[in-house]
Amino acid sequence: MDEHPLTRILSKLAEDGIPDDLDLRATVHHRLETSKTQPEKGDFPMKASSVRVRYIIATAALVMTLLSAVLLFTPQGRAWAQTVLGFFTRAESDVLPVETPVPGTDTPDTLWIFNLSISEVEQQAGFDVLEPAWLPEGLAFTGALYEAESHMVRVSYSLQDFGTNGVNLTEEPIPEGSEECELCGQVVGASALIETVPIGDVMGQYVPGVWQADDAGQWNWVSDPYLQTLRWQVHGMAFELLAMAPSDIVTKADLIAMAESIPVPPDAGQSLATATAPTPTCGSWAKPICTLAEAQQQVDFTVQMLPESAGLQLKGAYAEPGLVLLRYSDAVDLFQMRPERRGDASLVGASAQIEPVQIGETQGEYVQGVWLDSQDSPVSEWQNEGSQSLRWQQNGMFYILNAYRGDSNKEQMAEWASSLVAYSASDRPDLTHIRQLSETEALVGYPITPLDSAPEGYIFTHASIHQPTRSVCLHYMYDGNDGPGPYLLLAQGPADMAPALIQTAGAAPSQPRAATIGGAEQSYSLDAHSWERSGEWACTSADTRSNYDESYLTLTWQIDQRQYDLYTPVPFGRCLFRESFSELDLLRLAETVTGISTHPSDEFDPACTQDIDQMEAFAGFDIKVPAWMPDGLILRGASSWKPGEGVMLYYSFPDDNHTAVTIGQNPIPVTAGADLLDDVKDVLSGGSEKDDFPAEGYRRLTVNGAPAVMILGCWLSDENGNLVWYQEPDFLQTLWWKKDGMLFAVYGLWSSNDGIAAQTNLVSIAESMR
Repeated sequence: MDEHPLTRILSKLAEDGIPDDLDLRATVHHRLETSKTQPEKGDFPMKASSVRVRYIIATAALVMTLLSAVLLFTPQGRAWAQTVLGFFTRAESDVLPVETPVPGTDTPDTLWIFNLSISEVEQQAGFDVLEPAWLPEGLAFTGALYEAESHMVRVSYSLQDFGTNGVNLTEEPIPEGSEECELCGQVVGASALIETVPIGDVMGQYVPGVWQADDAGQWNWVSDPYLQTLRWQVHGMAFELLAMAPSDIVTKADLIAMAESIPVPPDAGQSLATATAPTPTCGSWAKPICTLAEAQQQVDFTVQMLPESAGLQLKGAYAEPGLVLLRYSDAVDLFQMRPERRGDASLVGASAQIEPVQIGETQGEYVQGVWLDSQDSPVSEWQNEGSQSLRWQQNGMFYILNAYRGDSNKEQMAEWASSLVAYSASDRPDLTHIRQLSETEALVGYPITPLDSAPEGYIFTHASIHQPTRSVCLHYMYDGNDGPGPYLLLAQGPADMAPALIQTAGAAPSQPRAATIGGAEQSYSLDAHSWERSGEWACTSADTRSNYDESYLTLTWQIDQRQYDLYTPVPFGRCLFRESFSELDLLRLAETVTGISTHPSDEFDPACTQDIDQMEAFAGFDIKVPAWMPDGLILRGASSWKPGEGVMLYYSFPDDNHTAVTIGQNPIPVTAGADLLDDVKDVLSGGSEKDDFPAEGYRRLTVNGAPAVMILGCWLSDENGNLVWYQEPDFLQTLWWKKDGMLFAVYGLWSSNDGIAAQTNLVSIAESMR
């Protein structure tokens, strides 16, 4: 995964406030969807049915689904609602606040892949799926999907003449006595036309319109009948019909007629209680976190995979009957499926250039391009860039190898595919080397000690074994971000089998620090990036390492001749990132393994505390706290690492994982006549030599009459180690000023997303710190 500039920016925010080893993983999203597309040429030579995996730009359905989730289940969203009208909720105006998360970017991925039959989706959902007896002319069944989290089924009917979109039917059982309903209270604009309509013996509500984003990031309600929503409830079932088509092709009357044609038995809502429980699964299309063994249990064929020699690291798997997805590093996906499940995955556009490729003894076909949707048109368009695909059929199975990165090519993909074919015919390792805890203990011959309770937001996913050293790696994944990871890893094994600790090549010299872990015979805290085992062991070998994000060895201890290592992501930035840890957090985690606690819950933690009085005593100076903050931002905490040096204050929205505004204050020597810009350069460069800021990279202004400077970017190291100036409009802005021997800075991140860090806001924050 390419390092995002934000990773390097955050590592340089403040020498004394945030340590050099701070890292922020960048999440790359692949948004996929399914719909039917009518090709003009270029069909791969296999039977097509109903599923195609492709990128999604932004459909009106995605906007409505994601935005309604944000508005219904957050305090800000509930505050916007003014009048509840049954199935829809009016916002206070037709413009939502700028701080609203932008659907399709900062919101979690929503994946609509309609690749199941009705019987298959019923098996997953555990209730009878009801279908309309009548469809408007031109509509045909595309496929269905089940959303486990919301316990809803979606059924797609596509427009045959256009080859895409159409009408989606969503069904949700509402058990008796339950107050939870996903299909209730969708937020619409203040001017939205909410029409109550009869649907058989009940009343439903119909709304035409959609939220659309403007260039400023605000969401504006547009009463465009291209998107029409009809909702109703009957006999314990909630329904929604969502039409994504010109209103003269699918009319309001059509939607009502479809709804009335759905036969709903009197006990429909009770079928949930008596139905067979859904088949248990792990992961999802958006988060394929299954192990290979778990994926193998979901299908009736042998899962094939790329060998390690391909140079791609397996990140995770997802499986459902007849189909497996393996996700690899460097934006590569491998699909393996029964031919009847491949649907129209082979369809490409009329302009696509299909090239034959030899794969072992069979022949595949390679193509560059991707289908893209637009909310302005019901027709998907083919673009000859953005993705590469190699597809072939062998031994009764259909394969798709997709690469979403620009530097892949036909030859490389053919090499990957050929290596898979050769590997599948060899004596490959047993897939079950990745196991659950009980199975792992039986294999290594000793009891495994997990974390007594996983940290907030982390879930245990699996255990893996390094057989030569009988060591085990327990994998805990953080599930609160958009996309999988990062990972917290706990390694353990016989102490006499653990390779020696050595410093990582190229790391700055450091020494292990003695740590206090109750019950441990010896324990050390380690600087992240600086230490590793000299040989393969748990969590570092090819078959046990984290499949998601690099984690750093930060804590090690021994007890009862057992060696333990703790690998953590984003080390020592707990106030900045909710998924991160302070050194004290790690010691407490270790003590859940040893069972002896020596660090009480009220122990002062200078890495992240809300006790400003204690932080002032630790730092040795008065901390200035702003009297004004943009609405909704609260103090997450303060941090410092060395008494008498810098302090950072972190502000965020209550439910956000990451900080929006950070304030640094650092004592500096008072130098007569020194220019503020020189002081800023010294802090940002850490004392190293570099060129001056470019003229467009800063602005001079004042804070309460004192000189101030607004830095509009930062220095970063490029891939060759050279310092370059990085500047994006509204991405990173920092306001600096001096007062009473202190250097202050207000850092505004992601300002283009929410407007919180606009220059006027940064100045207002600074001027309130008197």
